[in-house]
Amino acid sequence: MRKQIDILNIELKKLQIKRTNIRAKKNKTEDEVKKKEYELLMIQNSLEKKATREKIKDIEVGLVELSKKYQDQYLFKINEYLKYFNPSLKLLRLNQYNTKAVYTLEILGYPITNTKIHSLKYSLSEADKSALSISFFFSKLELTPDLNNYTIIIDDPITSFDYSRKSSTINMIYRLSSKVKQIIVLTHDHRFAFDLSKKFSNSSIPCENIKINTNSETSYFQLHNIERENLSGIFKDLTVLNEYILNGAQTDLEKREVIRCIRPVIEGIFRIKYFGIIKQNEWLGDIIEKIRQSTTNTDFYRYKSILNNIIEINDYSKEFHHSNPLYFETPINDYELKSYVNNTLNLIREI
Repeated sequence: MRKQIDILNIELKKLQIKRTNIRAKKNKTEDEVKKKEYELLMIQNSLEKKATREKIKDIEVGLVELSKKYQDQYLFKINEYLKYFNPSLKLLRLNQYNTKAVYTLEILGYPITNTKIHSLKYSLSEADKSALSISFFFSKLELTPDLNNYTIIIDDPITSFDYSRKSSTINMIYRLSSKVKQIIVLTHDHRFAFDLSKKFSNSSIPCENIKINTNSETSYFQLHNIERENLSGIFKDLTVLNEYILNGAQTDLEKREVIRCIRPVIEGIFRIKYFGIIKQNEWLGDIIEKIRQSTTNTDFYRYKSILNNIIEINDYSKEFHHSNPLYFETPINDYELKSYVNNTLNLIREI
């Protein structure tokens, strides 16, 4: 209905421009016959404008009735969603102005009616403002007819939200996904993106993770392995090494990332196994020294048989460490890298 009103308002503007042009032509001409013709055209124009205004008025009356019919449902839905985010918040109807309803907010049972004294800018936290906004959004969608024809774009829906509110948002998006044609969720929060993706993992609804990457020339979309992105520490580095063995690496930068993971993985396995013995400021070189100086019946003596292998892997990875001034100039042999990664994976099994 609002689209119809917008179209008719555009038509009114066109009629007004047309009337102005007719009047200008009438004022310029000295021909009485022409003046009579222009006067008739202006009368016709007035009738068309009147008919258009009446159409707008009829549609607005229908819109008011429709608005009154759905506003109670809308208010109910908003409050239902608000319960998930903050049960102490509630909306109450205050006044009706044509097609618009004015609401007041109730906080802990106390209506905020005087906005000059109780400004929502200061009465609500950023999280509660976001909760109100997203409750309006989901409520409006739920009452939208033919929702299955819509593509919905949601931009950073969890700003200022704590874990429970993030979880509620994920559940709402998941429920909505079965009712619409497509949902696109934009977010900077990797953990939220991972949890949302995980929600869809056992669903029949397909879900793709895409991230924006950049190079020296432009930005571009790329499929995103979000599960790997949200791994941390040693598990992330182990995944990088394992995926290199399975799929290889396409660029020199990717290969350098593989090499970067070698030493942290070995150090991490030793730290886990000898928690409290290996200090936080001790690295692979220190661990090698502990093995070298170990004696029978000490913790690290059992690794003497593989010490040379650990030293060789350490020396190889040091060549490509960022502390090496020739870090980016050192060429990478793919066959050699694959051999060292395999040695690393075999070594951690022995540790």
